Amino acid sequence: MKILVVSDTHGDIATLGEVLEKHQSEVELVIHLGDFAHDLTENFSLPIPSHAIPGNMDGVKRQASDLELVITVADRNILLTHSDHLDTHFGFARLSARARELGVEICLFGHTHRYLFDDSSHPVFFNPGSLGRAAMWSSRTYGILELTPQGFYANRFSI
Repeated sequence: MKILVVSDTHGDIATLGEVLEKHQSEVELVIHLGDFAHDLTENFSLPIPSHAIPGNMDGVKRQASDLELVITVADRNILLTHSDHLDTHFGFARLSARARELGVEICLFGHTHRYLFDDSSHPVFFNPGSLGRAAMWSSRTYGILELTPQGFYANRFSI
């Protein structure tokens, strides 16, 4: 199964639209990991399922239940989070501990604006980077995560 994963679009609806148009026929699920999650939910009617989780810049008062979502895809438990509440700008120890506590195999997170795919850790970490606004040290990125019986694979795309 292939999943299109975006994060931190920050109002760049045009770029998000281009990415969706380019990939929606090859993926089975779209995930937005926050910071303008409504860019996806309010502007696009997709022919495939999608999930969006709010980030710290979404302009809504988030409850604890809004900060994390665990979904099951292809018999794999996946944590979706923006991750700001776990201080991921300063490392991944709290994120890793939370993911292990929830018993997930894959942790998808945003917030840092930096692309990361680490399949050497447990759980596997995947951050698509920022589609709408790059950090000083990176380009604007997104990813496609592929789940197979053999493992997890990620493709990075830059804008």
